[in-house]
Amino acid sequence: MIAGLYERFTLDPLRAALLAAARRADMPITFLTGRDAASLAWFTAKQYARIAANVRQLGLYTSTDRPLAPAGIHLRHEREAESEDIKTEVLGTRWRRIPFQGHGKDEPINLADFTLCGLNETAPCAPGLLGPA
Repeated sequence: MIAGLYERFTLDPLRAALLAAARRADMPITFLTGRDAASLAWFTAKQYARIAANVRQLGLYTSTDRPLAPAGIHLRHEREAESEDIKTEVLGTRWRRIPFQGHGKDEPINLADFTLCGLNETAPCAPGLLGPA
């Protein structure tokens, strides 16, 4: 397993591991990358985290799909984001699985006043400045 940030994922630091893996069939290499430490941690958690036995909820938050939700699934879309407290629902529930689906053009997913986006440590929150929480 080789994990790292995009900016550091270049041939120079990886060359020795890649050559060693090429010479040995019993040495597979897996890569995990992210744009910053928070996204890398999220990608790692998605691969290796285990679900607690008492977590039963499943949520799907989307800005494109509009099907009726099967029993036991919380399905929300942009029309409900204006009238429902999506932030409280998302953060106040222990979920077994919770996918978020955007339209694929932008990184953030806008759910009315609640926006999901990756942490950008080079642009920290500033008091009094309107921006994502």
